[in-house]
Amino acid sequence: MNSESFENYLRDHRIPVRAMIQLTYKCNFRCIHCYETPLKGGIEGKLSVAEWIRILQTLRQNGCMFLTFTGGEIFMIPTFAQIYEAAYDMGFKISLVTNGSLISPDIFTLLSNKKPEIIHITLYGMSESTYMNFCRSKNVLQKVLDNIRTLRAVNIYTVVMYLTNTINWKELGDAYSFALENGCKFYQFYRFRAYVNGDCSPQNYQLDPETLVAIQPEKELQILKDKTLVNQQQWKEGYKRCNAGLTSIMVDPFGKAFLCDSIPGERFDLLQSEFRTVWEKLYIQRKQYIEIPSSCSRCENRELCGICAPTLLTEYGGVCNIPTRECSYAAALRKKLGESKNV
Repeated sequence: MNSESFENYLRDHRIPVRAMIQLTYKCNFRCIHCYETPLKGGIEGKLSVAEWIRILQTLRQNGCMFLTFTGGEIFMIPTFAQIYEAAYDMGFKISLVTNGSLISPDIFTLLSNKKPEIIHITLYGMSESTYMNFCRSKNVLQKVLDNIRTLRAVNIYTVVMYLTNTINWKELGDAYSFALENGCKFYQFYRFRAYVNGDCSPQNYQLDPETLVAIQPEKELQILKDKTLVNQQQWKEGYKRCNAGLTSIMVDPFGKAFLCDSIPGERFDLLQSEFRTVWEKLYIQRKQYIEIPSSCSRCENRELCGICAPTLLTEYGGVCNIPTRECSYAAALRKKLGESKNV
């Protein structure tokens, strides 16, 4: 059985092999774009280590193999090391998502002895002034860069994720070179989502297609071009396919399971309910919010904008409404990619 057949098997049998664990909404950065901003304001889950272990055990018993710990900022949690070590010892394959500024010597020791599969570090620029303007955080860039170097020194697979925007675009080349020089995989974001309350102001920081295409390193431009083709498979059934409620589940800082932040449905307490009951309720939500046709279902540019039905509902008020901002951006980006002679 090849990987695609195996993935289809997991989807068809609804085996929850992946879980994304939001350990906290707290973060030491105050990034102006962050879609979770309305959820934050110092909110931290109150779960004990024992309660997190119970949730991890429940996930493991029901087929989960892959965990992603995210936030907020995961290293804001004083008990992170205990939770991580428990998950590692249960046999989970673990990914970490962090801004990279708070990795202490003790955490480095833990991660070097019990390595995660991958650690994703978001890089917001290559100058302290950019971090101040975008993340509203002082004197953190050097810490982030040093921590990336230390992670690579102990042979931890590291992905540098760069969020190209109107504030940091002139530093893209330096970020790209830094990632390559330190043996990191480089991954670029350039699209901005609204806040979870529907406020679309973060999209003001999205770079215009002309500038975005013009500044790309050659290999990154080819990746950008490839995205016009490889994602069409996600729309074969008339809606944007995702694994939420089929092979993946999310858990918030209070131990409640949900499909994704764009879905307004109820969340379900994994400490108070049987997992299979929760899993079936999430499937009902999936049918209600995800597996439905939308105004994007037949659009020729849909693979470039990434609008799914829940996002249409959150950002445009309904799945039949036309996402005008996304439509114009996707059309302009496709045109510029077609005109580019660099690849």
